[in-house]
Amino acid sequence: MIVINKEHRVFTLHTKNTTYQMKADRHNVLIHTYYGPRVGDCDLSYLVRYADRACAPNPHEAGTDRTYSLDTLPQEYSTCGVGDFRLPSIEVEYPDGSRVADLRLTGWKVERGKYELDGLPFFRGAEGAETLRITLKDPAADLAVEVVVGPEVLTGSTRLKAGTAQKLILNMISTAAMVGVGKAYQNLMVDVMQTNEKLHRRAEKIVMEATGVDQETARERITAAGGSVKTAITMILAGCGAQEAASRLERARGHVREAIQ
Repeated sequence: MIVINKEHRVFTLHTKNTTYQMKADRHNVLIHTYYGPRVGDCDLSYLVRYADRACAPNPHEAGTDRTYSLDTLPQEYSTCGVGDFRLPSIEVEYPDGSRVADLRLTGWKVERGKYELDGLPFFRGAEGAETLRITLKDPAADLAVEVVVGPEVLTGSTRLKAGTAQKLILNMISTAAMVGVGKAYQNLMVDVMQTNEKLHRRAEKIVMEATGVDQETARERITAAGGSVKTAITMILAGCGAQEAASRLERARGHVREAIQ
């Protein structure tokens, strides 16, 4: 039996003795929530654990949410090149040789009968069976970045012009992504994790350069902000306390420029 909660996009598949459940999360990533002894039709996504993943990459839609990482979530169809460094369940190779795939849920359909697939192992009890057809699509599959760099200095080599151009373009894209999710203010990277003394000093210099205050004031504001450089900068430039600065940043989706207006 297949039960679908359309509002919360929860897909529950029951056999006589077992239950298998999947759910599309807020970013349309299909998450595995449960497999085990048969249970009811409730949403079991509370079993998925979210915690601060300090150094794990996350999709741009997650913004500043450090608890959301494709490298730790139990995905039904994990892929390559989107921040999941585990062994992928699906490897896609496009005609241009690229292997990056970012699969998101776009639709589903329940069909009567058994799904016909060449090579599928023998299937018993097909009478009254149902098939859940899930549709996933890569939203960037049709996006291409092509750069004409001209002929290589050494014929047959791709490590000079082409290799350098690739690195430059990827750096440009990653830099733009950091700006887009609010990790930069002016020309400063302001989302600094202060894990050692060197980074403490760097954080103070960033606050000093962004606001014009002296080092002692910068240190005091960072401490009052609980170590957050962005909050400290907002406190100074907006003339408010830490709680108000944090609220401003939340409303501005982590962008200091919007938070101080």
